[in-house]
Amino acid sequence: MTSKPPNKDPIVLNFENSLLRQSDVSLLDGSRWLNDKLLGFFFEYLQNVEFKDDNSILFVCPEIVQFFKRASESDVEAFLDCMDLDGKTLIFMALNDSEEYDTPSGSHWSLLVYRSPAAFFHYDSCDDHNERSARDIVNKLSPRICPIGCDATFVNCDCPRQSNCYDCGLFVVLNAMLLSRHFAQDKPLEWYDANCASRNERERLKKIIHNLKGHHSSSV
Repeated sequence: MTSKPPNKDPIVLNFENSLLRQSDVSLLDGSRWLNDKLLGFFFEYLQNVEFKDDNSILFVCPEIVQFFKRASESDVEAFLDCMDLDGKTLIFMALNDSEEYDTPSGSHWSLLVYRSPAAFFHYDSCDDHNERSARDIVNKLSPRICPIGCDATFVNCDCPRQSNCYDCGLFVVLNAMLLSRHFAQDKPLEWYDANCASRNERERLKKIIHNLKGHHSSSV
């Protein structure tokens, strides 16, 4: 009986709808751009840990947001019909500037927040780089999630700016955490020091992953 060859990219954490491999987690080391798997994991963490008892808030993973941006209006409407949006007053979306539909691409992340009844807030750490992508999403979603008769508003909001070309994903993570607590729990909005964010947040994410490993199976 031959032994099974070692997995060159082993699973580190299987959490809810998120699966992290070693290659994903390694992106938290050093000056590296975070992929959709890491952002999706953190949104799953917020949804199922920090806000597990709050049915009014929804965190949408990057893959679904990209689908909304590139899919036809009829496909978007059909997908939304399958989502549990009843009673949702806050929706957080991790947004990429990619124009591709079914292949990994893009170079920048930002955060789009819907707040009922008809307000969309865009937080971009790089001078509104993703504004066009954000408006595309708003144009697709607003007729379907805003009440009839309410005109959607779109605002590019001030937030800390990144000083490099790779920390946009970390800023999305930080912004989602702070803004969800601010909007949903009425906590004061105190922005972080952008100069210290990179190292501190990467270490915090690694600790979250490490702690969850002890409570969830790492196999599929």
